[in-house]
Amino acid sequence: MESSLQYAIALFTLSQEKDKVDLYHDELIDLEKLMKDNEAFLDILKCVFITLEERKTLIDQTFIDYEDDIKNFLKVLLDNHKLNSLYEIIDVYINLYNENKGIIKGKVYSTYPLSKEEIKRLEEAFYEKKKLRVILVNEIDESLIGGVRVILKDRIYDGSLKNKLENLKTSLKKEGETRR
Repeated sequence: MESSLQYAIALFTLSQEKDKVDLYHDELIDLEKLMKDNEAFLDILKCVFITLEERKTLIDQTFIDYEDDIKNFLKVLLDNHKLNSLYEIIDVYINLYNENKGIIKGKVYSTYPLSKEEIKRLEEAFYEKKKLRVILVNEIDESLIGGVRVILKDRIYDGSLKNKLENLKTSLKKEGETRR
């Protein structure tokens, strides 16, 4: 993880110096998706039976539309035998990006998978009401009965039916105790 952090910081710093933070972020997300969809390609880049120069040429030919710095970054990872850390490095870069942009990653728990539109509306609601820029990832929690629970860092926003029922139960208990 430490070396991944160093590589990600180096790339992020370079992106800041060149005023291309957003562009590099988008290209890295695209690169990660491409590599995950084509795992065999990553295996080819790691293959020691293909010369290093041939693998670097393959990077240039495959990622022709990418920024030169992104291609050079892949070549540096290749030179230093760090391609196995590519996804981790991209993840660290994205975390640096989010921190720089004031974006908080969080989870939204629901009883069923939320659509992209529903997640986007929740993200927009957090910005409108709390002035928080958030990126939410949906997780299923059937124990909620209905509604959603959002967790951002150390804060929980619980609009679940389960939570509302528990609050009602607590209120009824207190009401019953005060009437005795």
